[in-house]
Amino acid sequence: MSKSFKIVSLLLYLLLFIYLFSYKFLDNQLIQTEYFIFISILYCLKNSFKSFFKDLKVFLPFISSMLLIYLLFGLFGFKGFGDYNPQSSTIIYWTLFGVRRILLFLSTALTFGTAFSFI
Repeated sequence: MSKSFKIVSLLLYLLLFIYLFSYKFLDNQLIQTEYFIFISILYCLKNSFKSFFKDLKVFLPFISSMLLIYLLFGLFGFKGFGDYNPQSSTIIYWTLFGVRRILLFLSTALTFGTAFSFI
């Protein structure tokens, strides 16, 4: 395959990923989780399990700070938006909101890493 075809294909794939998972399925936790599992397996097959866990270790401080911030939102009682139910706990809402955003962040990082490894 020519280099320009690979680059164009890669850009189209990344644009499709950004549209689907950052817009269309942003709040669908099941689809986010399934894609994270898929891209994790693909990343491990393309690189290695050691590289996968090394990358997750690099992201761990950022992920833990994201989760802490979302938990603080819940503890301080910030109201949610969109699918927020006023009868439910704000801690539950913000924890689930944070988990979806963390899955999106990890999926994005692994998708870009996997995609660029094909060039």
